[in-house]
Amino acid sequence: MAERREAGLRRGVGLRLLASVLVGNLAMAVFVSLGVVADEALGATPLVFIVTGLVFMLTLLGYVEGIAMLPQAGGAAGFTRRGLGELTSFLVGWALLLDYLILIVLTAYFAVHYLGSVPGLSKLLASPTDTYLTAAVIIGVTMLTLRGVRAGLLVAITVAVVALVAQLLLALLGFAMVFHPDLLASRLDLGVTPTWGGLLFALPIAMLGFTGLDTIANLGEELDSPGRDIPRPMIWSAVVSVFVFVLMSVVALNALPVRGSGSSATTDLGRADGWVDRPVIGIVHALGLPDGLEAAMSALFGLLAAAVLLLAANSATAGMGRVAYSMARNRQAPSALFRVDRRVGVPRRAIVVLTGFALILLAVTVSLADSAVVLAQVYAFGATLTAFFAGLAILRLRVTEPELERPFVAPGNVTIRGRSISLFVLAGTLSAFAMWVLVIATHDAARVVGLGWMVLGFVLYGTYRITHGLPLASRAEPRVVQLPDIDARAYHRMLVAVRPEPGLLYGAGDAELIGLAHKLLDPHAERASEVAVMLVHELPLTVPLDAPLGDVERQTMQRLASIRDAAGTLQLRLSSSVARARAAGRAICQEAQRRDADVVLLATRSKRRQGDEAFGKCVAYVLRHAPCDVVLLTLPEESLRAASTVLTKPEALAASLREE
Repeated sequence: MAERREAGLRRGVGLRLLASVLVGNLAMAVFVSLGVVADEALGATPLVFIVTGLVFMLTLLGYVEGIAMLPQAGGAAGFTRRGLGELTSFLVGWALLLDYLILIVLTAYFAVHYLGSVPGLSKLLASPTDTYLTAAVIIGVTMLTLRGVRAGLLVAITVAVVALVAQLLLALLGFAMVFHPDLLASRLDLGVTPTWGGLLFALPIAMLGFTGLDTIANLGEELDSPGRDIPRPMIWSAVVSVFVFVLMSVVALNALPVRGSGSSATTDLGRADGWVDRPVIGIVHALGLPDGLEAAMSALFGLLAAAVLLLAANSATAGMGRVAYSMARNRQAPSALFRVDRRVGVPRRAIVVLTGFALILLAVTVSLADSAVVLAQVYAFGATLTAFFAGLAILRLRVTEPELERPFVAPGNVTIRGRSISLFVLAGTLSAFAMWVLVIATHDAARVVGLGWMVLGFVLYGTYRITHGLPLASRAEPRVVQLPDIDARAYHRMLVAVRPEPGLLYGAGDAELIGLAHKLLDPHAERASEVAVMLVHELPLTVPLDAPLGDVERQTMQRLASIRDAAGTLQLRLSSSVARARAAGRAICQEAQRRDADVVLLATRSKRRQGDEAFGKCVAYVLRHAPCDVVLLTLPEESLRAASTVLTKPEALAASLREE
């Protein structure tokens, strides 16, 4: 009999979904970080983005090598575990959790304020209304994530690309209307405006502008082909990131120039009573457009920003769950966080617990002045610490495990004592460490909250490990996802359900499904095995159940005849029937109960989505309600396209089965 197993994270993240995540994070960061950085960097904001962009690209090379080499949930925490040990891996994972919590709060908060920029919704900007709505957004996004609801791939890519193009068009419009090179030069006096302290303060905060790195690293276990999909998109995203941020910051400082000098200098772009919580809207208002056009552009960018930020919040919530799953899988956290819901494919308990932390973080920071800047400071603490340890782990793995397969190798290599070391990764690692030192030295909030968070994590980790008899610093035996144990001799009453879409036929793996049925039969059964093929026409309420279906019925009979002929080549005797129903899943379950079937066999498309949509409502219903075991054969779209031609030719179908 089929044995239930712990569900694991599902593969299915390909190049297109990866691109949507990268572009979405890039667009989100522009909406969030411009004002936060300009608050301290003032006229040097473009220079700050250039410096941090170079650091990011150097760090990126190490990340790409690590993800392609060791793709797994947890991202940087995974290859840190391999390179630097268990305790360091926990610290990296715990810092990642902090960053995801901050991203959820920041994206929800900024989404509410950008919506408040839409004409007629200005009440959303008032306190405490914005706080309550931010909490509601966090809870709403969490509930959607728990149900496995995510925006479709086309929607996610469309929103991200439209937002990015709109930002570039706004920058070009700004260059045409307000750009004056002399204005920037006259407001920039390094060491005075901004002060050296302000410049050093702003540098780590600008890391907020490059949030996609850990998000992609955390998708490692779900990538279809990390070595192929990761390198080029991530490297190009870094180049585009620097370009977009520099371009937008130049336009922003022309539209909202720096006033004053020295420690009293300020810009409305970064003021708490200015545009720090919606900097792109501030640029629109400063262009001097006609009232009607200004209102329309404010509405456009308000809605676009809200859509991008909500998608980012959903991505951060799911990423937070992946990190917790990885930590629990490696016995750094309780086993309850390891459990992945079999239906929607997410670690529900982990997400619920951590969402509580996000709400607490919102409640703590909302009472502070410049809460967005405070959250950005704390984010910089986690981001720079994670980048440092990740780079260090990649360098150490070059020394300790040079034989590991590396689909991507960071460039700039030199040989030291027989080991290849990337100077680019080394420079990125040292730069990340320098940024982290700046965070500790110049950011009081990051020093208090960040170090306090790490101490809390270490106490919880130590308590868990000691109470469970596990070593603190060395690796414990990880929890494993048990592979299914199917006994091929267990079945002799079998229902093979073949379901066409309403009004359409598709040959979803019929050849493979009949071959699987043959393999699962008990060859030593005392009585003959019973195999029934059932094809269900699922008809909408607008079509009577006894309505003639014309060519569909003829094609159905031809299809069943082809299946019977192919089964005959395997000496497999089967009966067939055609049913009509409003709900195919219910009809299949009722037929399985009537026949007292041991197992139901289904074939379905393999889709790259979560929840019921991963298989379709029919398959999801059968998985929940079937009175017997269910064996599900998932096939990629390419296989189905090939199957559609095979099914029209019985001899080809039989040949396919003989190859099985």
